[in-house]
Amino acid sequence: MRNKLPDIVENESREGSASCEGKTGLSGIALENTFSRSTISGASLARNVTFNLAGQVLPLFAGVVLIPYIVRGLGPDRFGLLGIIWVVFGYFNLMDFGLGRATTKFLAEWLARQEEGRIPEMVWSSIALQALLGVLGAGILTLLTPVLVGRVLKTPAGLVSEARATFYILAAALPAVLVASGFRAVLEGCQRFDIANLLRIPSSMLAFLIPAIAVAEGMKLPGVVLWMAIARLGFTLAHGYYCLRVLPCLRLRPALRLSVILPLLSFGGWVTVSNAINPILLSMDRFLIGAVLSVAMVGYYTAPMEAITKLWMVPTSLMTTVYPACSALGVNRIRELQSIYSRSIKYLFCALAPVSLCLVLFARPIISVWLGQTFADKSAVPLQFLAVGVFVNCFAHVPYSFLQALGKPGAAAKLFLCELLPFGLLVWVMTKRFGISGAAAAWSIRVAIEVLLLLWLARRLVRVSFWHALDRRMASGFGALCVFGAGVYATEFFLHSKPGLLAAVCVVWLAGFGLVAWKQVLDDADRASALAVIQPLRHSLEESLGSAAAD
Repeated sequence: MRNKLPDIVENESREGSASCEGKTGLSGIALENTFSRSTISGASLARNVTFNLAGQVLPLFAGVVLIPYIVRGLGPDRFGLLGIIWVVFGYFNLMDFGLGRATTKFLAEWLARQEEGRIPEMVWSSIALQALLGVLGAGILTLLTPVLVGRVLKTPAGLVSEARATFYILAAALPAVLVASGFRAVLEGCQRFDIANLLRIPSSMLAFLIPAIAVAEGMKLPGVVLWMAIARLGFTLAHGYYCLRVLPCLRLRPALRLSVILPLLSFGGWVTVSNAINPILLSMDRFLIGAVLSVAMVGYYTAPMEAITKLWMVPTSLMTTVYPACSALGVNRIRELQSIYSRSIKYLFCALAPVSLCLVLFARPIISVWLGQTFADKSAVPLQFLAVGVFVNCFAHVPYSFLQALGKPGAAAKLFLCELLPFGLLVWVMTKRFGISGAAAAWSIRVAIEVLLLLWLARRLVRVSFWHALDRRMASGFGALCVFGAGVYATEFFLHSKPGLLAAVCVVWLAGFGLVAWKQVLDDADRASALAVIQPLRHSLEESLGSAAAD
């Protein structure tokens, strides 16, 4: 990987340089005739989505493999503190006052308009603000550490000094975390998701690898977090290095201007509101279950919720790729925007509809195998409701990203604010009446209404319509899904006592749906984009196998 990153940048450094000099549109991105020069080709879209998905999935696998070993090595108390460290590292990226999202948007816009002279002061102003926020956050965490360790977290007496040292090291690392997030926003604004994820994957995996190695070496928690902080700093410098390679104009002397900072803060303020409200909407049901029922029932609800929401990796990967492309197009390129909007909806349907349907049909056996019969009795029905809700909610990512990319971040933020009270009342009533199944149903009702309102806002404010996606090809997809569902249900009915044969037949049904989607739902451009990603991977695999055979 150390050799691969420089090659990627070196091959396209001239384009990146030209993008700062006004000779090209987006740095290093191949363009296609079906879209304007200020957006990405279908092949680039597919490739970038693949990079973004890998950037989320591979660290997840690392966590699944290494966490049991880390738990045994650290013990429950130290692992609990490490879990808090992971949460702080993860969520602090969201507390940048929306500056990363704003940087990506404005950078993509200015590259498309060839307004490269404005880029250095905007980028460095954003980085400076995020560094300042990191320093402020570090100061606050340093001051609060004695209270957090001694009172809030109820740390065992033997771990108090170790926990304090750990949090002080964490505080010192926060500026590097936010600055790295700022540099990543620059790479995304240039649509260099290859570099962003080739840095993100090892950085995220080291969050698990370092504790695992430290356990083997007998290291205490402060040492673990110190090495994690050093790794974060190293990757922050790496992000900055590659930003300079992709955008050589950033090598100019940094300039900080209030006229640039205010638009960043104005846009980022609404993004911050969304980032602050969303976690409340996602966790309110669990707090109310604990208040109305019991803490134990929260566990029966949390397990399926945490599992099913991993499906969000797919729309997140897609819309992270689409966001800078839409920002570059701007509100006046409605035909291109509508095409990307409709295709995004179609891709999500094809990727997630059969998976979600299987989760609904096989909720009980899945929970039983995963967590045991007790969980299956209590969590199967909530999983079915949540599977439907999460599938529907995946489509909310599309209008939400379009509203932000096209300069309307306040619309979604205001909608989220308006949801708080009605959702709380709905969860309270349905939990008292129907238990955790009622809470799951309330959550799914809320996200379904949210999707409809976001689609309406996108149509009204940025003139992209969901209805354009519902063409003859999508009708074929709905028909294939109905046949798939009926086939899987009938298979389960007749073969439920033969799990091996049941699984094999369901795989055949799934392959049939995939074939129909490939032939009937996707068009020639979609298939060409997918093949543009698959073929290089196939060639690489064939070369590797040929080399291994020769050896």
